[in-house]
Order: sequence, then structure tokens, then C-alpha cells
Amino acid sequence: MDGLLFDLKYDPSVIEIPVPRYFKEDDQIPVDLVFKEKVERDGKKKKKGKGKGKKKGKGKKKAADDDAPKKKILSMGEKEAQIDNVLIKRFDTTEPVEEVNYDPFTLDLDITASIRLIQKNERGRQGRGRYLDALQQITSELKTNENRKRMHNGKMQAPTKQEQEEQSAEIAQCRIRGILARKTIEKMRQEEMIFLGMTRKPKTEDEKKNDPIKASDETRANRKMI
Repeated sequence: MDGLLFDLKYDPSVIEIPVPRYFKEDDQIPVDLVFKEKVERDGKKKKKGKGKGKKKGKGKKKAADDDAPKKKILSMGEKEAQIDNVLIKRFDTTEPVEEVNYDPFTLDLDITASIRLIQKNERGRQGRGRYLDALQQITSELKTNENRKRMHNGKMQAPTKQEQEEQSAEIAQCRIRGILARKTIEKMRQEEMIFLGMTRKPKTEDEKKNDPIKASDETRANRKMI
């Protein structure tokens, strides 16, 4: 065995057999051995002289140990009975409780409920966007009307020609950037709708040429002409 371990370059702890924990904890059954004959051990001699005083002290210690309450060691049946009593008091049954593991990254939803949840969130996002756009438009209109009233009442000076040109340029830039941004957002929205499966993917040029519906319409028109 030693030669085999040396050849394999293993530590001797590899061949140690681990003892299960329940053997260590539950194997406490008392074993009472009764010897019919006195057992004498070789190699030991009886001490003389001061042995009597020690024997008295030992006798007192033994009497004190006998008076102390002994810890009762329960058998396996008694342990099982105690566990059953606890289970009945707590769960009204002796059957073991099944552990249920929940994954925080998953939802117990079927495909239909998942689609409805995604649609609801998407429609809510679109509604909030429309509300913010309308609020911004109303605020700008109120501000413009207030400036006009102040100019009409003389509380505010009219802008010069250069200021009017600068404001016109800013308005034109704002409009153009808004158009480009809306086109970009519309493209992103269409891509998201296609990804979610809420809209159909646009047809390619080859699909448009080989469209069966268009071909059937042309065939029907040719039959009518014949």
C-alpha cells in the first residue's frame, strides 16, 4: 500500500474513510459490559504506603458523582418520538416539510401573461411621453402669449432685427433637430416593436417581388381580361 501511494504521489490522508456525521451524533447507545471474572492487567504493580488516603479521597469523589444527576442518553426511538411531537405541534403533521426554492430572476407567468405585461409597460411609456410633449407645447404657448401681452402693454421692448433673425435661426434649428430626432426615435420604436413581436417585420425587396398575394391579384386580373 505504501509503495502504491508513493508511486501515485498521494498523501496517506487520501485512503482515510470519512465517518458520516449521523454516526458520530446518534451512536450514543450505552453499552454495559459485565465481567464475570476479575481482569488483571500485566505490567502494573500495586502501590503501598499512601494508598489508603488516596482511596478515601477517591471514595468521596465517587459518592459525589453518584449523587449528581446523570444525563439521560436517549435512544433512537425516543429521539424520533420527540421529533414527531415537535412536528405535530408546529405543522400538525409528521411528514417532512418540502423546501421551495424561489428564483428572484424569474416570474411564474405563462407566455400570454408575459406578453400582456410587456404591452402594458410599453403603452404606459408611450402615454407618459405623449403627456410630456403636450405639457411642453402648452407651456411654450403660454409663455409666448405672455410675452406678446407684455410687449403690447409696453412692459417689454420689441426685439431688434438682429434679435429676430437669431430667434428665427434658433427656431429653424430646433425644428430641424426635432424632425431628425423624431425620425430616429420612430426607427428605434419600430425596431423595438419588431423585437417584441407587436408589429410585423418589413418585407425585403425579394419578398415584395415574390409576394403571393400580389401574384394572386395579378392572376385574378388576367383571368377577368380573358
